[in-house]
Amino acid sequence: METKNETLVKLFTEAGIDWAYSFRKECERDFNGRHIPERNFVEFDTSSPAGEDFLMDIYFDLENPVGSFIENMKEYYHSFDPEEHAEQLIERRGKNGVPDSIQELIDDAHAIDGMIRDLIFALAPKEEEAVTEGRTISMDELAEILDARDTLCAYCENNACERCIVTMLVNDAYNECLDGNEDE
Repeated sequence: METKNETLVKLFTEAGIDWAYSFRKECERDFNGRHIPERNFVEFDTSSPAGEDFLMDIYFDLENPVGSFIENMKEYYHSFDPEEHAEQLIERRGKNGVPDSIQELIDDAHAIDGMIRDLIFALAPKEEEAVTEGRTISMDELAEILDARDTLCAYCENNACERCIVTMLVNDAYNECLDGNEDE
Protein backbone atom coordinates (compact mmCIF):
# COMPACT_ATOMS: atom_id res chain seq x y z
CA MET A 1 0.00 0.00 0.00
CA GLU A 2 1.40 3.42 -0.94
CA THR A 3 1.15 6.37 1.41
CA LYS A 4 2.88 9.38 -0.11
CA ASN A 5 4.25 12.05 2.22
CA GLU A 6 4.38 15.46 0.52
CA THR A 7 7.01 16.82 2.92
CA LEU A 8 9.42 14.02 1.98
CA VAL A 9 8.55 14.33 -1.73
CA LYS A 10 9.52 18.01 -1.52
CA LEU A 11 12.80 17.11 0.25
CA PHE A 12 13.67 14.51 -2.40
CA THR A 13 12.75 16.85 -5.27
CA GLU A 14 14.75 19.79 -3.90
CA ALA A 15 17.77 17.52 -3.30
CA GLY A 16 17.59 16.26 -6.89
CA ILE A 17 18.23 12.65 -5.90
CA ASP A 18 18.66 10.11 -8.68
CA TRP A 19 17.35 7.09 -6.77
CA ALA A 20 13.90 5.74 -7.63
CA TYR A 21 11.59 5.68 -4.61
CA SER A 22 8.08 4.80 -3.56
CA PHE A 23 6.17 5.27 -0.35
CA ARG A 24 4.87 2.20 1.46
CA LYS A 25 2.83 1.40 4.53
CA GLU A 26 2.96 -1.80 6.56
CA CYS A 27 -0.36 -2.49 8.21
CA GLU A 28 -0.61 -3.18 11.91
CA ARG A 29 -0.36 -6.91 12.59
CA ASP A 30 0.68 -9.67 14.97
CA PHE A 31 3.65 -11.78 13.92
CA ASN A 32 5.17 -14.69 15.87
CA GLY A 33 3.43 -13.55 19.04
CA ARG A 34 4.63 -9.95 18.66
CA HIS A 35 2.47 -6.93 17.90
CA ILE A 36 3.86 -4.82 15.06
CA PRO A 37 2.33 -1.35 14.76
CA GLU A 38 1.55 0.33 11.45
CA ARG A 39 4.75 1.68 9.89
CA ASN A 40 5.45 4.03 6.98
CA PHE A 41 8.60 3.79 4.90
CA VAL A 42 10.27 4.86 1.69
CA GLU A 43 11.57 2.08 -0.54
CA PHE A 44 14.63 3.26 -2.46
CA ASP A 45 15.85 1.50 -5.59
CA THR A 46 19.02 2.10 -7.58
CA SER A 47 21.65 0.24 -9.56
CA SER A 48 25.12 -0.21 -8.15
CA PRO A 49 28.22 0.29 -10.33
CA ALA A 50 28.36 -3.49 -10.92
CA GLY A 51 24.66 -3.59 -11.83
CA GLU A 52 23.11 -4.86 -8.59
CA ASP A 53 19.50 -3.78 -8.18
CA PHE A 54 19.94 -2.36 -4.68
CA LEU A 55 16.86 -1.76 -2.53
CA MET A 56 16.61 -0.25 0.94
CA ASP A 57 13.67 0.66 3.16
CA ILE A 58 13.82 3.74 5.40
CA TYR A 59 11.04 4.18 7.95
CA PHE A 60 9.56 7.52 9.04
CA ASP A 61 6.97 8.85 11.49
CA LEU A 62 4.03 10.85 10.19
CA GLU A 63 4.38 13.33 13.06
CA ASN A 64 8.00 14.20 12.15
CA PRO A 65 8.60 12.77 8.68
CA VAL A 66 11.84 14.57 7.78
CA GLY A 67 13.54 14.29 11.18
CA SER A 68 12.62 10.64 11.70
CA PHE A 69 13.51 9.78 8.11
CA ILE A 70 16.99 11.39 8.37
CA GLU A 71 17.68 9.67 11.71
CA ASN A 72 16.61 6.28 10.33
CA MET A 73 18.66 6.87 7.19
CA LYS A 74 21.77 7.57 9.30
CA GLU A 75 21.05 4.44 11.36
CA TYR A 76 20.75 2.38 8.16
CA TYR A 77 24.06 3.80 6.89
CA HIS A 78 25.88 3.07 10.15
CA SER A 79 24.55 -0.51 10.22
CA PHE A 80 25.36 -1.23 6.54
CA ASP A 81 28.36 -3.56 6.37
CA PRO A 82 29.82 -3.82 2.86
CA GLU A 83 31.58 -7.13 3.56
CA GLU A 84 28.39 -8.65 4.97
CA HIS A 85 26.43 -7.36 1.98
CA ALA A 86 28.94 -8.93 -0.44
CA GLU A 87 28.89 -12.19 1.54
CA GLN A 88 25.11 -12.45 1.05
CA LEU A 89 25.66 -12.49 -2.72
CA ILE A 90 28.55 -14.97 -2.92
CA GLU A 91 26.35 -18.04 -3.50
CA ARG A 92 24.62 -16.26 -6.40
CA ARG A 93 27.86 -15.30 -8.21
CA GLY A 94 27.50 -15.46 -11.97
CA LYS A 95 23.69 -15.72 -11.84
CA ASN A 96 21.00 -13.11 -12.44
CA GLY A 97 23.47 -10.31 -13.03
CA VAL A 98 25.57 -10.97 -9.90
CA PRO A 99 29.28 -10.60 -10.80
CA ASP A 100 31.49 -13.72 -10.83
CA SER A 101 34.35 -12.09 -8.96
CA ILE A 102 34.29 -11.93 -5.17
CA GLN A 103 36.53 -8.87 -5.35
CA GLU A 104 34.00 -7.14 -7.62
CA LEU A 105 31.24 -7.97 -5.12
CA ILE A 106 33.27 -6.43 -2.30
CA ASP A 107 34.21 -3.35 -4.35
CA ASP A 108 30.58 -2.93 -5.38
CA ALA A 109 29.35 -3.23 -1.78
CA HIS A 110 31.80 -0.50 -0.75
CA ALA A 111 30.52 1.64 -3.62
CA ILE A 112 26.94 1.08 -2.37
CA ASP A 113 28.06 2.21 1.09
CA GLY A 114 29.33 5.44 -0.49
CA MET A 115 26.10 5.84 -2.45
CA ILE A 116 24.07 5.63 0.77
CA ARG A 117 26.36 8.19 2.44
CA ASP A 118 26.06 10.51 -0.58
CA LEU A 119 22.26 10.19 -0.48
CA ILE A 120 22.23 11.31 3.16
CA PHE A 121 24.47 14.28 2.31
CA ALA A 122 22.20 15.23 -0.61
CA LEU A 123 19.08 15.08 1.55
CA ALA A 124 20.57 16.69 4.64
CA PRO A 125 23.84 18.49 3.85
CA LYS A 126 24.21 19.61 7.46
CA GLU A 127 24.28 15.96 8.53
CA GLU A 128 27.72 15.28 7.01
CA GLU A 129 29.53 15.82 10.28
CA ALA A 130 27.03 13.68 12.22
CA VAL A 131 27.33 10.85 9.72
CA THR A 132 31.11 10.88 9.87
CA GLU A 133 30.81 11.34 13.66
CA GLY A 134 32.77 14.58 13.58
CA ARG A 135 36.06 12.71 13.24
CA THR A 136 38.95 14.18 11.29
CA ILE A 137 42.05 12.38 10.10
CA SER A 138 45.36 13.48 11.59
CA MET A 139 48.52 13.97 9.52
CA ASP A 140 49.99 10.79 11.08
CA GLU A 141 46.91 8.79 10.12
CA LEU A 142 47.05 10.23 6.61
CA ALA A 143 50.69 9.12 6.33
CA GLU A 144 49.67 5.57 7.33
CA ILE A 145 46.85 5.62 4.77
CA LEU A 146 49.25 6.77 2.03
CA ASP A 147 51.71 3.98 2.95
CA ALA A 148 48.89 1.44 2.81
CA ARG A 149 47.80 2.81 -0.57
CA ASP A 150 51.33 2.42 -1.94
CA THR A 151 51.45 -1.19 -0.73
CA LEU A 152 48.03 -2.04 -2.21
CA CYS A 153 48.70 -0.29 -5.50
CA ALA A 154 51.97 -2.19 -5.95
CA TYR A 155 49.87 -5.36 -6.38
CA CYS A 156 47.20 -3.83 -8.62
CA GLU A 157 46.94 -4.93 -12.23
CA ASN A 158 43.78 -2.99 -13.01
CA ASN A 159 45.24 0.29 -14.36
CA ALA A 160 42.01 2.13 -13.57
CA CYS A 161 43.21 4.39 -10.75
CA GLU A 162 40.57 7.07 -11.26
CA ARG A 163 37.83 4.51 -10.55
CA CYS A 164 39.68 2.56 -7.85
CA ILE A 165 38.05 2.48 -4.42
CA VAL A 166 41.51 2.81 -2.81
CA THR A 167 42.17 6.02 -4.74
CA MET A 168 38.75 7.41 -3.85
CA LEU A 169 39.20 6.62 -0.15
CA VAL A 170 42.69 8.13 -0.09
CA ASN A 171 41.38 11.28 -1.79
CA ASP A 172 38.57 11.52 0.79
CA ALA A 173 41.07 11.05 3.64
CA TYR A 174 43.39 13.68 2.17
CA ASN A 175 40.55 16.21 1.84
CA GLU A 176 39.28 15.43 5.34
CA CYS A 177 42.78 15.87 6.76
CA LEU A 178 43.14 19.23 5.03
CA ASP A 179 39.72 20.39 6.24
CA GLY A 180 40.40 19.26 9.80
CA ASN A 181 43.82 20.92 9.96
CA GLU A 182 42.85 24.35 8.56
CA ASP A 183 42.16 25.59 12.09
CA GLU A 184 45.68 24.79 13.31
